[in-house]
Amino acid sequence: MDGNSTIGFGALLNNPLRNVMYEERKKFNESPHRQRELETLLAETQFTDTRQRAFQIVDRLRTQLKSRCEQLSLEEDILLKRVDTRQWDILERQDGKVLVGLL
Repeated sequence: MDGNSTIGFGALLNNPLRNVMYEERKKFNESPHRQRELETLLAETQFTDTRQRAFQIVDRLRTQLKSRCEQLSLEEDILLKRVDTRQWDILERQDGKVLVGLL
């Protein structure tokens, strides 16, 4: 490599594939799954045939968070309750919608 080579942002601007890469990234970001948050996807997965795998992920997350300290922060506790459907309590069903409470 000679001393005049530029690596970094300038190299990207001069890349002949720049437009192709941009369009591919833009198309990917418009995918339906990219419009939802990971915690929503994790909770929804618990209502599918892959629920056992989702429960394993939740349990591993809980273990990792608790390994850092004895007491979870309020935010961590709420996050775990939002993603773990085993901790949900159905409060009301109305017009095809369900109101849940976190245990």
